[in-house]
Amino acid sequence: MKFTIITALCLFYAIPSTLLAKPGSAPFKASFYTEIKGSKCLLIDSNEWHNEPMDWYTMECPGFAGYKVIQKGGDARSWYELHYGNHVVNLANDILSKHAFGTFPNIVPTMFEWRVEVQNAQARPYAAIFRVSAQDYNDYTKLKSRLFVVRLNAGFGCVIGVRKTNAEAQALADDLTKPCL
Repeated sequence: MKFTIITALCLFYAIPSTLLAKPGSAPFKASFYTEIKGSKCLLIDSNEWHNEPMDWYTMECPGFAGYKVIQKGGDARSWYELHYGNHVVNLANDILSKHAFGTFPNIVPTMFEWRVEVQNAQARPYAAIFRVSAQDYNDYTKLKSRLFVVRLNAGFGCVIGVRKTNAEAQALADDLTKPCL
């Protein structure tokens, strides 16, 4: 058996190889998930290492298909960057201001969903979905959360929408005509 990225995905994510290994089959859409938790991520920089009073950190978390997930935070806020080769998709502005839905937005570091098209034993990511929480503007004791949907294209990316449910986020991700916001 030839060891391919798909074989590795099947082993790592417990995906039935029969779903991915049908040469000549029609393309289909699927989701792969990577855990984005503190224990799965590696701290690569922090204010503590530089004796700086302002809190900030940078962590590298598990990615998928050439994408690295970089988690950044500071001043009670956090966001992602997606790195692909020499390209960086910085989502700070989208999360912290452009699509803010509350105060002190923070990524919810549990799962990162990758929407992929699978054909001829190849999985090509075309979108990423992740959760952000924030304090309600009118009542800081209440938290609300939203799912951010990011269009991906070989290292380039942009937010195409923010949704409340996973089904809504997946439907948005699967609409390949949806432009960047």
